[in-house]
Amino acid sequence: MALVHDTLGRDRVREICRQAGLNSQDADTVDELLVRWEKLIGDSSAKLRVALELTGSNSNRQKMLEATLAICAEFAERQLADSSPNGSLS
Repeated sequence: MALVHDTLGRDRVREICRQAGLNSQDADTVDELLVRWEKLIGDSSAKLRVALELTGSNSNRQKMLEATLAICAEFAERQLADSSPNGSLS
């Protein structure tokens, strides 16, 4: 599991996938993408290659990428809030 799963929880990650209209198999792909991305910190080109490789010609590719970005955004917000002295972003 990726740190994002530890931070947000698997249920929240799956909920974001469901909200994006993804089925279980597509959500599994998003999970795998998140795990692989964690290993590629700072290498944007490699992250894009992995995203394209994992989503392939899947008809839900756009939804999977949107869900992944939504998950990453929520993860970043949580990380910032947790590191803030008063626990908020503002």
